[in-house]
Amino acid sequence: MKKDKSFIRIAISILFIFILFNCAPAHSASQDSLRVLITKYDNPKSGLDGVVTFSALMEKDSAQAPIYIIGDSTVQFFSELRVDAINKLTYLYGNNIPKKMRAKSPNGFVIVELKKDVTLQMCQVLPSLQNTQRQAFVTRLPISAFDNTKGAFSSLADELVSSYGTDDQAFRAQQEGSVNETPILALDSLNNKAFVESFNDFVPGTIETIDAYDSINAMKIIGDRGVKGLFVVLIKSSYTLRQALLSPPEKIIRQIQALDRVNHTSLVIRNPIIIK
Repeated sequence: MKKDKSFIRIAISILFIFILFNCAPAHSASQDSLRVLITKYDNPKSGLDGVVTFSALMEKDSAQAPIYIIGDSTVQFFSELRVDAINKLTYLYGNNIPKKMRAKSPNGFVIVELKKDVTLQMCQVLPSLQNTQRQAFVTRLPISAFDNTKGAFSSLADELVSSYGTDDQAFRAQQEGSVNETPILALDSLNNKAFVESFNDFVPGTIETIDAYDSINAMKIIGDRGVKGLFVVLIKSSYTLRQALLSPPEKIIRQIQALDRVNHTSLVIRNPIIIK
């Protein structure tokens, strides 16, 4: 990971120096377009209410995909970036990148320039709240047409998602599946116990048994909290409760991966809307 980070930092430095001191413009032919997913969140009880996000994938097959760079990170595609955190996009390709970099990415680089002092971690939205919904639509956008240095694209994206957005059913399904309505009580051989939100919170291979209780018997064990029943998960004796549960950073990574899958599916499956 450290080697990858170092390579990206060096690559970005070389690329921008090359642009500054060589007058070759960035490759921006009209056929170089992004398939864009724009979403707007709806949850008045959260800090996400009204937030507009931008996910994008270049319209090339996987064998021709460029390297996507956001800050000092590489990603498979842009996912869940706050639109208001992006300045502009640049596609560097062919003779517009130094020869030594072409071997690393023969299909070029798509670079997201963020606002000053903004990092990928700061601008990537991670909705993990229940009852959060979002409107979404997919369209095509020429890379050369994206310019948000003065906030123009942020305003346009907000207007477009209000006009063209529809309920994102794939996202809704992912959110509903992320938290179990029936309480889950985890228990290890040392009698340590804790409630967890989802079966996805367990490290694979650590569960010994799962017992299900109806509401009557569940309420005898955990009181009113058991009105919708109860699952009791017994951890294998070779693991403690702490070892069997994902750590907070691991849960965040899992949530990001799950949301990336939803966004990627939407980008591939949804028919792009032609903006009039």
